[in-house]
Amino acid sequence: MPKETKSSSNKKYVIGFVIAIFLVLAFIFVANQGGNLGPGNILQAVAPISVTVSGSVSTSGSGTTGTNVIFTSSSGSAYPASISGGSYSVTLPNKDTYSATVQWSGQYAWQTGSCNVGSFSLNNGPGATTQQQNFNCDTPSSTILVSGTITTTGLGTSPSKISFILQNGQSFDSVPTNKAYQIQLPNTASYSVLISWTGAFGIAGQCNPLSYTLNQGVGVSSASQNWTC
Repeated sequence: MPKETKSSSNKKYVIGFVIAIFLVLAFIFVANQGGNLGPGNILQAVAPISVTVSGSVSTSGSGTTGTNVIFTSSSGSAYPASISGGSYSVTLPNKDTYSATVQWSGQYAWQTGSCNVGSFSLNNGPGATTQQQNFNCDTPSSTILVSGTITTTGLGTSPSKISFILQNGQSFDSVPTNKAYQIQLPNTASYSVLISWTGAFGIAGQCNPLSYTLNQGVGVSSASQNWTC
């Protein structure tokens, strides 16, 4: 049986010394955390590589909802998370800073947008594998209550209907009462407006089409518009 050389013996002592130092440091750390020394706790003494970030997303405008959250890291990498029932969940690399952008949609196909909802850092220590981040996105309302008066210039005439017509042909109609009307219209849209009128002896007609653009911003739920026919 070959004799153990002095060099190999020294190597064993060095390896044993390193292992002993590691175990002592792990014991001190776990003790400070109020835990017990064991293989599982030693592994927990290492900061997580990734963190599960979750939370709720709300939008301020009526009729709007969040669809996605895009998390962009300091290096420019993007991590998308879909929103379902007002909540999201995504796994992100730890030890980085992220900016968050919420994508939203309204009740009509053309009503989409996004808003930057701030930034946050992930610097989670051992055992901290989750973090909660809630976001609110300021959006315009999907529909706006438009109201006003309609004046007809012909003697003995009065308005009988006002129609707001989208480019796709969809019409939104209101029957005036005492020349006053009100109607709920899709926001951020352009309309062709037709005003119908009636007069004495069953006379009726329409005025030439008028144009109207509705584009109300965040926090606005109503608009006023008067017409002359």
